[in-house]
Amino acid sequence: MVATKHQRRCQLHAPAWRHDVGPGLRSCQRHQGRQRLLKSNGSAAKESRTDPFAFLITLKGHVMIYVIATVEVRDGQRESFLAEFRKVMPHVHAEQGCLEYGPTIDIETGIPVQIALRPNVVTIIERWESLDSLKAHLIAPHMHEYRARVKDIVKGVTLQVTEPV
Repeated sequence: MVATKHQRRCQLHAPAWRHDVGPGLRSCQRHQGRQRLLKSNGSAAKESRTDPFAFLITLKGHVMIYVIATVEVRDGQRESFLAEFRKVMPHVHAEQGCLEYGPTIDIETGIPVQIALRPNVVTIIERWESLDSLKAHLIAPHMHEYRARVKDIVKGVTLQVTEPV
């Protein structure tokens, strides 16, 4: 198998594409959150060669958390919601502890166990350095402004917060 340019540069393609984390090492934009987490923990923040998921635990002992937010929007309003969501994304990406934050939509796969497509749903995938970071995000001023802008578009929201095991 031939490595792509992305795979040669990026640290996340374990085990075949693993690299030591060192000063000045750059990761792709998609994985900058992980690079930021490793750099924020200081020089001791090196991955374990034996545990591909060692980066999930910060030096402070906190486990990274994942958030899956399912947003149901009113009929025909998904693109309007996504436009507003994209306006707030740069502010969220700049928040302390934000490792990943982005919208996704259902796609047809032909996989029998997949649930039916939901044309009025946006699933937001988030990764946060800690629960405290997530809580600070929820009360950030730009999030209050964003919620006010989308309140007439959104029908309902469910939130699932998980941690790796």
